[in-house]
Amino acid sequence: MPRVAAINALEPEIQNLSDDQLRAKTAEFRARIQERLSSIPDEPEVDAGDPVALCRRAVSRILIG
Repeated sequence: MPRVAAINALEPEIQNLSDDQLRAKTAEFRARIQERLSSIPDEPEVDAGDPVALCRRAVSRILIG
């Protein structure tokens, strides 16, 4: 719930924004998201092959027998 409270606390500030200011916020959010996404490496740092194969085998045994 702390996140909900933080969002609710922003309401008075956001409520006072004009339509143009809201549009500018949208552009700002897109830029922030893009910046954060660009910092995520394309490849995982760990090899996920073994765990994926293990899960696949376990599901196969449960479903097929």
